[in-house]
Amino acid sequence: MLKNPLPVEALYDPQAAHEVALRNLLQRKGYASLEAVREQGKAEGELGLVLRLLDKRLGGLTPALAAHIRQLVSGQLNALGEALLDFGQERDVWAWLTIKK
Repeated sequence: MLKNPLPVEALYDPQAAHEVALRNLLQRKGYASLEAVREQGKAEGELGLVLRLLDKRLGGLTPALAAHIRQLVSGQLNALGEALLDFGQERDVWAWLTIKK
């Protein structure tokens, strides 16, 4: 049994059939919509950029700090991205994280 009803248009309209197939595939993978996939990709991209910039700025990140940063929500990650140019050492990042929590 299909989770989503199959519109009649999907039987004769290739575009409608494609949309139904894509929606069902996304739901099977745990996504509510294509927008949810885009949002996840955007969040992963932001995280990757902040980690790379901090790594370059500080000359390396400890696994503990990287793990802590991975736990930040989007707003916190954006704020960290704006503040990272002010950091000279890892302890500056830890101090900032302590204040922002």
